[in-house]
Amino acid sequence: MKVILETRRLLLRELRQEDFDDACLLLQDPEVMYAYEGPFSREEVQAWLDKQLRRYREDGFGLWALVEKSSGALIGQCGLTLQDYKDRRVPEIGYLLRRAYWHRGFAIEAARACKEYAFRTLGFREVYSIIRDTNLPSQQVALRNGMNRVDRMVKHYKGVDMPHLVFKVSSDTGLLRHLLCQPEVCAFSTTRHGGVSTGTYASLNCTPYTGDDPQSVSRNQEILLASLPQRPRELIIPWQTHGTRVLPIDDAFLSANEEQRHALLQGIDALVTDRPGICLCISTADCIPILLYDWKHQAIAAVHAGWRGTVNFIVGHALEQMRILYGTDGADISAVIGPGISLAAFEVGDEVYEAFRLAGFPMDRIARKQEKWHIDLWEANRLQLLDFGVPSAAIETAGICTYTHCDDFFSARRLGIRSGRMLTGIMLNYV
Repeated sequence: MKVILETRRLLLRELRQEDFDDACLLLQDPEVMYAYEGPFSREEVQAWLDKQLRRYREDGFGLWALVEKSSGALIGQCGLTLQDYKDRRVPEIGYLLRRAYWHRGFAIEAARACKEYAFRTLGFREVYSIIRDTNLPSQQVALRNGMNRVDRMVKHYKGVDMPHLVFKVSSDTGLLRHLLCQPEVCAFSTTRHGGVSTGTYASLNCTPYTGDDPQSVSRNQEILLASLPQRPRELIIPWQTHGTRVLPIDDAFLSANEEQRHALLQGIDALVTDRPGICLCISTADCIPILLYDWKHQAIAAVHAGWRGTVNFIVGHALEQMRILYGTDGADISAVIGPGISLAAFEVGDEVYEAFRLAGFPMDRIARKQEKWHIDLWEANRLQLLDFGVPSAAIETAGICTYTHCDDFFSARRLGIRSGRMLTGIMLNYV
């Protein structure tokens, strides 16, 4: 079994001939197949399955089996195919679920994973969804997947002219949307692209604390807000100091005036809340941003973990605060370890190595000696999540080194302290 992707609730794997009966349950249901002018025959199901197997061989991707992790049931298909559009072949995200699994957020969960796979792994710069004009639920999934409607076209299928709407999203929109994104929550990291700042702040610097022109920061924040699936009611950005203080964004904070809020946000390296519409943000430029989502109690956190925060267990402090305030348990958490400096790039002095050793970290797992010591901050923070009981499968590591990919992400080691910062944010969506 070749697993391609894994989300909180789903596995996406290559289809096999043994999936024929499950494929029949999906493709022979008249309600599921209404946009295709009726259900498939068994011969058409086999031809469809053969086509996916051929796509795997020839293209390296195709429509994949959608498997619910908790039950092991094959609940539908979702994946990437090449489709004809304006005399060229474009990558399209397609999805189809069995009726029993409609209206539970599985389609958007899978579609978002496929989009990020298309950008990160396959290297596509834009991805499409081409949807029957009468298929309103699928159109809503495309919109929630960050796509915009860009065109209209007609497909000819089974002797019928079928109007379709064309939706598209590009990889250079300035946002990296994390797989943690669910119907209830939005999670992202900004890139350097798509903003108005110049010089070492070019171009999408949304952080007001590092010397950028305030008007540029304000315009960049507006670009960010307009790019999110839902516009936040509040964008909360603390003044970080590499400590371990955690600030709850609660009624007391939200009712404070601007001066009081400014004071409360000083020296804060983690934010937590259970309020919808409040976007918690962390500023980084090589440090590790971490997002936490308690799906059971509908609570979130954004954590800034530089090496000092990591060695002092900032992630554990945030999780413990969530346990106290919201009843969070490790098994309830989905987590993102966002873009930050990698083991290969994070060269440190002996004193940093000693700090981690004395704090009890397993140095054989997080450190490597070259000319100098290198520390793996991704793994050091992942271990803290595991220690709290967060399931390994519920931890998404972006695997993007900001130092190596400084053209796409801000890196203080490359650009200096007076430079832009990426924002990594999380928000509980509101009705």
